[in-house]
Amino acid sequence: MDFGKHTITDYNAKPFDTFIIKHITVDKETGETKIKLQTEPTEGGNGPATYRGGDYVEFSEIEGLEGLNKANGGKPITIKNKRGFEFTLDTELGSDKPFDGRSLGKYKRNGKVTGFKGNYELEYKSLA
Repeated sequence: MDFGKHTITDYNAKPFDTFIIKHITVDKETGETKIKLQTEPTEGGNGPATYRGGDYVEFSEIEGLEGLNKANGGKPITIKNKRGFEFTLDTELGSDKPFDGRSLGKYKRNGKVTGFKGNYELEYKSLA
């Protein structure tokens, strides 16, 4: 048995799906940004069960919060508090500050989100 810390880069061997965004809300006081997804991925697939806290997401085709879009310089963002078809944005890639969506304007409509996996640390300890 190989005990100790290990970094996992593909925890379930399933590809991520692209989802259409149903709505985005930004808390006016904290800047916390929540994403609600349509219930079906854009082209079949595994569904949002493949997303989990710590994974990264990228955005495209959003109107109103264009700064989130990858084409406009938006960086990948980790997610947290994933529940069903909703999750909260955590931190931008390369940052340790919580994501704050207040400076990006107000969400109008549309948008797609695509996820990709982050690294996960696992540690195995001896029972002896």
